[in-house]
Amino acid sequence: GDNYLSVPREDLADLAPWIHGGPFTPRREISARTHLSVAATELAAELVAAGILRESPPEEGASVRNPAYPVSDLSSARASLDSPKRSPHLFLSIATSLTYARRALRSTHISGIVGNVAERKRAQASTEPTEWNRAVQLTGAFLDFRPMFPWDYRCLFDSLALIRFLSLFNLYPDWIFGVQDDPFNAHCWVQAGTRVLNDDIEHVRNYTPIMTV
Repeated sequence: GDNYLSVPREDLADLAPWIHGGPFTPRREISARTHLSVAATELAAELVAAGILRESPPEEGASVRNPAYPVSDLSSARASLDSPKRSPHLFLSIATSLTYARRALRSTHISGIVGNVAERKRAQASTEPTEWNRAVQLTGAFLDFRPMFPWDYRCLFDSLALIRFLSLFNLYPDWIFGVQDDPFNAHCWVQAGTRVLNDDIEHVRNYTPIMTV
């Protein structure tokens, strides 16, 4: 939803043991809301209203995808791989993808964009790990051509354009959103398996992933 909410640790302390999958696991089953303090009950109601928590179990089959821990980035892989042959088709694919991302971010809410990317990815067969070298090669070409388009370098725009570009070659990496606090900052990047494609590994490790598409 492109909205970020922060709850102070001390305010969450009484509520945390009640949250399934949260930082603390209750030692016994908790079923009565009356055990919550007034402050924790009010906080729970606010988080439910904001869509952060839910009072009923998720639908059957629903799951949270955790991204693989990044261990390398593009700079460590490009030297050992041949670059794809530059061609009008390759340039046109990059230009088309950048244009798509620019228009999408101007006309569609981020929730709709994320939903479209997720639906398109679900409709395709999973990308085999052996194909990630091809994704590295194509991403290298994308980044080489990118400076020819004088549009703002923003993580959301560039990641969406790269995902669109790779999908034209039937490659579907992960789109990862993360946050850091003190000071707060949000970021996103594209990752193929354990390899970061459009960022530096040391940079993305400063962020805690909160959503993987």
